[in-house]
Amino acid sequence: MPEYEIAALAAGAGYLTSTLRMWIRVHGRTSTARIRSRHRSEMIRGLPSGSRIMDEHDRIIVEVGGPRAKEKQGDSSVIVGD
Repeated sequence: MPEYEIAALAAGAGYLTSTLRMWIRVHGRTSTARIRSRHRSEMIRGLPSGSRIMDEHDRIIVEVGGPRAKEKQGDSSVIVGD
């Protein structure tokens, strides 16, 4: 087998490995974000009105039934942000 064929196969294998590694990394981050969001939603549903949660990882504050929520949508609203 000529050297240029070996080099081409090695480059192709490297490209495929790099692409697979990137896909696995992105898929893992997406799955983690989805799981964190689902867990946060379930936790918020169980909180009483007036509770406040600060998620340091996503840098958000969630207020359950806070004063702004009562003005906008009613007593059981959730505000994300700030």
